[in-house]
Formats: sequence, structure tokens, C-alpha cells
Amino acid sequence: MNKSVIILFALISILCLSCKDEIETLDKVEENYLPTEVGKYRIYQVDSFLLEPTFPDINTSHLVREEIVESFEDNTGRESFRVLRTQKIAGGNRFIPIASWYITPDGNNIEQNEDNLTFIKLVYPIKIDKKWNGNVLFENTLVENRKCSTDEFYKNWDYSYTQVNTAVTIDTMTFASTATVIGVDDGNLIRKRYSKEVYAENVGLIEREEYDLEYNGSIIPASNLGWPDRANCGYTVTMKLVAHN
Repeated sequence: MNKSVIILFALISILCLSCKDEIETLDKVEENYLPTEVGKYRIYQVDSFLLEPTFPDINTSHLVREEIVESFEDNTGRESFRVLRTQKIAGGNRFIPIASWYITPDGNNIEQNEDNLTFIKLVYPIKIDKKWNGNVLFENTLVENRKCSTDEFYKNWDYSYTQVNTAVTIDTMTFASTATVIGVDDGNLIRKRYSKEVYAENVGLIEREEYDLEYNGSIIPASNLGWPDRANCGYTVTMKLVAHN
């Protein structure tokens, strides 16, 4: 083999190794938008507002802690991570277990099972306007039991990244790189569906807003009255990070 061919092969090998290192580094950074290290925790201030036409409105406020407590293999052999959710109500002195969720990284997708519904929370690569169906694993089989109407909340969502690599400040905490996911944002004069989640690099979810609102009545409110003020049925939930490790 002549000398020029040997040099060419050497250059190609160096370039391939460089590309491999770059790809592995990129994947590692992207996966950190939903960290899965055992012992990782986040604490949220959670505020909810429940409306029903024939009952008084209900406001609740409490703290929720989510912690990765163990790894395990799911029924398909994939490595998954159990998330223990605990809650401390206003005036309480300790967190009480309320649920057990789990996270499963699966190739370019990050799945999260919440109350037996498996959402595809993130897809890679993370880039502006990237779209996916995050409810595809359950939306065609879920039977929703809603008090306001028979319209499904989780049908026909169209997830997308609306902001990426953006700095976000919550109270005194600043996160240099975040990704915002809009799951659904649609509505009219009598119905509003909205879901937004913000993830920070090396932290995970830092903010969440979800609305499922309706107006049930014979007289439609003025069009300049916005949501949630025009609603008389449904709920709103907001979560904001207050502490993490």
C-alpha cells in the first residue's frame, strides 16, 4: 500500500472518531433536560383551581416533591427510573407519598408514565418547531370521565418546541438553557385547552401550566373576556420549581 493511501486512511479514521465524539457529547447534553440519576429530586409549588357550575370553586396550594428513587427494567427490558411523588399541604410538616411514576429513555424519545398514562415528553434532537405526538401511546384507548362535557382533553395534541436554549428565571433561580414544550393550545369562545412545560438542562421540569376550561351556559360571555375568567367549568394547574439538587 503506498504512502498516500495510508495517510488518507489515517485522516478518515481521525475524522470518524471526531464525529463519534461530537455525537456522543450532543446526546449526553440533550438527555440532561430530564435527568434520571437516582437521588435527583425537585420540589414544586403547585396551585390548582377547580370550577364546577353547581358547586363552589375550589383553590388548593401545596408542595410536591419528585425524586428518582431507583432504576429497574420494564416489561420490555428497557432501563427505567421510578419517580416517587410526595406532597406537603399548606401548614403540614412532612411530605406524604401520593404516587409513583416512572421515566423510560427510549432511543430518541423520553417517556414518562403518569397515573398509568405514558407520555412522550421529549424527543431528540431538541430544536425549534420540532413536532411530535406525545399522547400517541394512549390517546386512542383512553376513556375520559369529565364533568364538564364529553369532549376529550388529550385528543389531537401536537407537541412542539417553541423555545430552545433560552435562559429562564424563576424567583431567585436562573437556568441558562431551557426548552419549552407546548402540548396543546387551542380554543374558542366556549372551550380552552392548554399545556406548557419548561425543562432546564441538568435539572428537568421547572415549570408547568395546564388548562382544561369551558363555559356551560345559555349566554356566552363577551369575547373580550379571556380565559380562565370566562370559564365556569374545568380546572387550571400550575407548577413552579422552588428547590432541587
